[in-house]
Amino acid sequence: MTRAAPPQAKLLVVGGATARRTEIATRLAAYLSGVSVTEGEPAEAARLLADQHFNLALVDAASGEAEVRHLLGELRTHPPKYRPYVVVVCPAAAAATLVDLLADAADDFFLDACSEGELAVRVRVGLERARALRHALTRAAELEELSARQSDFLSVVSHEIRTPLAAILSAANILVRYGSQRPESVERFGRVIQEEGRRLTRLINSLLDLSKIEAGQVEWEATEVALGELAKQVQEAFAALVGERRVALVSGVENGLTTVVADRDKLMQVLINL
Repeated sequence: MTRAAPPQAKLLVVGGATARRTEIATRLAAYLSGVSVTEGEPAEAARLLADQHFNLALVDAASGEAEVRHLLGELRTHPPKYRPYVVVVCPAAAAATLVDLLADAADDFFLDACSEGELAVRVRVGLERARALRHALTRAAELEELSARQSDFLSVVSHEIRTPLAAILSAANILVRYGSQRPESVERFGRVIQEEGRRLTRLINSLLDLSKIEAGQVEWEATEVALGELAKQVQEAFAALVGERRVALVSGVENGLTTVVADRDKLMQVLINL
């Protein structure tokens, strides 16, 4: 019964005499469907492996121990993601060298006197292990990227949340200190606390949506935004803070710029950051 290997599996048979390579390749192709089998001389094996990223390399040790060791040394230089699973087929007379070859860079071996069934099973297992390893390495790279995005996320959180909190605390400080002396300021700074509190809630809800962070996505809510009104709101949010620091904050909108289509909260954050 023909057994299927992983989809689009690529196998390289390298080393040994041409007739022997062709015999091995033919046996494998007959037993394993879904496998692309390529034959190659040891001298061109490194180039083939680098260009085509084979899943498995079947190395015939009959071509000589020195040649096999050279090829295994080449394989060690490949990035782990692209290094093929290496199976050494060894003549029974040279079996004593297998331990050293496995220590160099080979993953498995069999003696050339094995049955066709054993040959195909060992190769199929090697292809499955190669597939599992590449999947694990790909997932590891994805997790590293996610970790970097989450680090950026924490940096953004610490910066973005600090601004509305500062506005809320400054407005509350004004009310505590001068609320009874300046009743007209209660509504003004109370509105700042209310608006910044709402904005802070929306900001936190957006930042804590980890599923969007993991997917690298950002949602935009485009609406018509009155620039003059937005600039005034930003100025009001900073009124208490600039008052405490005794500086002046002046805002203005260029003539002709009345409304724009934008995400209000994100545009406001840009102005606040400026």
